[in-house]
Amino acid sequence: MPKILVVEGNPPELALDRRKAVGATTAQDYAAALHEVAPGLDVEIAQPMFSDHNADAIDFASFDGMAVTGSGVSWSAADERAAPYWEMYERAFKAGTPVFGCCWGMQNAAVVLGGETKAGPNGVEAGFARAVSPTDHPMHAGRRESFDVICMHRDDVTRAPEGAIITATNDHTGIQAFAFDQGEVSFWGVQYHPEATVKDVGYWFSRSGPAEGNEKRTRAGKEIARIAEDPVFHANAAAKHRVGVDILDRAYHLTEIRNWLNAQVL
Repeated sequence: MPKILVVEGNPPELALDRRKAVGATTAQDYAAALHEVAPGLDVEIAQPMFSDHNADAIDFASFDGMAVTGSGVSWSAADERAAPYWEMYERAFKAGTPVFGCCWGMQNAAVVLGGETKAGPNGVEAGFARAVSPTDHPMHAGRRESFDVICMHRDDVTRAPEGAIITATNDHTGIQAFAFDQGEVSFWGVQYHPEATVKDVGYWFSRSGPAEGNEKRTRAGKEIARIAEDPVFHANAAAKHRVGVDILDRAYHLTEIRNWLNAQVL
């Protein structure tokens, strides 16, 4: 039975806030997405920003893969506070464990592998990454020449590690995905969130809140969150917010996770 370690990107306060709001932490929902693709997976969760985290107790060589989630923290993956994540990557790479990272997960990998991450020059890419153009890398097998996907990020990987292959881009974010396969290190990462749903977009927008002057975004988030669960509301809201088949076709949206599992784990 393949065994995956899912690494929670949030500290306790954000993880618990999300669980209260939508019923699960980011890592728990990520594990559920993995099980959608491969129901027989054995999934364990690590929480590097929780007080009981102990990297020494993890046998990285016993895992067939490690997946690192996004994060809602206000600081960059290049900040020293991200050191517990750098350690997770270093140990996984040393053990030869394939790693997949989304958003924060990709940004941390870039730092560990010698690249650069910082605030993106074009600002926040909120809700959806539009017109992403993939290469023919196997990470994106099955993707169309241009696709939309759920995303939410302030920071970008602004310089890929030497030897990495940039596998997807769009007009907003120069590095939407990259792969690094050298020696024992195998990493695939995406700046967007193939595991996410429109409910996540609603939650992310709700966290920006009226107190920050984002009433319009909060209203939009509530509308987007209803799209998948309210058939009467669906058509008009989907058209208004440009939520099309790329996002609503769950199997298609999970493309990169499925490809990573099939190519690197299963």
